Amino acid sequence: MAKSIVILSDISGATGAKTRDFSIGADTYEVDLTDEEFSDLQDGVAAYVQAGRKVRRGSASAQADKSSSVRRSKSDVAAIKAWGANHGYQVSDRGRLSFALVEAYERANDK
Repeated sequence: MAKSIVILSDISGATGAKTRDFSIGADTYEVDLTDEEFSDLQDGVAAYVQAGRKVRRGSASAQADKSSSVRRSKSDVAAIKAWGANHGYQVSDRGRLSFALVEAYERANDK
C-alpha cells in the first residue's frame, strides 16, 4: 500500500510545504514552507543576498568523504531515510545517504 506524506507549513499550517534550510550567522535553521512562503522569504532577503558574497564551507568532495566515512548499521540508515522522507528530503531506496540529509538528521537528533 502506498503511503503519502503531507508536510504542513510551520508558518500557516497549509499543506504542500517543503523543508527548507537557511543560515544566519553561524546558525542553520530548518523550516517547512509552502512555495509562496519560501518566495516571500527569498524576497525578504534578496537585497542582502545580492550585496553579499557566497561562501563555501568545504568542498563537495570533502563533504562526501565525511558522510561516507562513517559506517552505519542498517537500522541507522533506515532511520535516517525514514526521517528524511518525513521531512521532505528526496530519499532513494538504494545508494549512499546524501551529506545534506545526514547533516540535517544529526542536527535534528543532537548527534
